[in-house]
Amino acid sequence: MKLVHFFYLMAWVIFIPGACKRDHNPSPAPEKETVLSKIYKNGVLYMEYSYDANMKAINRINTYKSDGQLQNAVEFAYDSNGLLGSYTNYDDSGEPTTKMLFTKDENGHFQEGELVSLSGANTGQVVNRHKYSYNADGLINREAWLSLSTGAEKSAREYTYYPNGNLKAYHYYEKLQPMAMLSHKAEFSPAGSPLPETIAKHKGYPINFLIYEFVAEKIHYTIYDNSGSGDDTEYAYHFTDREYNEQGFVISQNNTLFDPPPPPSEILTIGVKTTYRYEYIEL
Repeated sequence: MKLVHFFYLMAWVIFIPGACKRDHNPSPAPEKETVLSKIYKNGVLYMEYSYDANMKAINRINTYKSDGQLQNAVEFAYDSNGLLGSYTNYDDSGEPTTKMLFTKDENGHFQEGELVSLSGANTGQVVNRHKYSYNADGLINREAWLSLSTGAEKSAREYTYYPNGNLKAYHYYEKLQPMAMLSHKAEFSPAGSPLPETIAKHKGYPINFLIYEFVAEKIHYTIYDNSGSGDDTEYAYHFTDREYNEQGFVISQNNTLFDPPPPPSEILTIGVKTTYRYEYIEL
């Protein structure tokens, strides 16, 4: 018995130093990510983002009216690989209205999206279906809306990008048959600096135009009159007076609407100005 007790004590002594060594060399803490938390519009809370801290993924965006009441909301859900699987839209009363469900390929690229109604007479029915295409850089370059009865493409939006990955323009074709009819386009300029990695990562939707407002100085819209009169409509948003924090994230800027946009050589003096302020948190 003494011999057994001796070996037991020796095993315990040998075990303890190993355990202490592990305690003194803990695994490094995961690197924190700086993410967008709130957007204020002329001093009033406009959008609020919440996140799943475990998945480090955005799970809800609330948009508010000028009186502080909810305007709408969207909740995001993810698959076992942490990729966007669906999102649900809510109205101003907090009731769900539609749900978008995605299918993806083996690379995690979106293939199709189906919008299902969650309210009214069409509850449970697919009311919209579209598919995605990607360019060689792995960025979505085309989004086509499909006929629910035939599966044929009926409208499409095509995207182009600057070499740094920022959105350069999109063209929306309202009708594809019997020939493509360009309905409107948006042009983002200049290329600007690359988006902060966490802003690009936590954009929620497959494509979120809002994030490019952090890098573009101008977004020029053209709406085409396809009646034959040639009476097209143009307007533009100019982003100025940007301020950044120490990490390089935009914390405030002015967004001025010019309708119609002035000639490039004209000094910008008349327009509707909106001031945006941004807050961030760490996950």
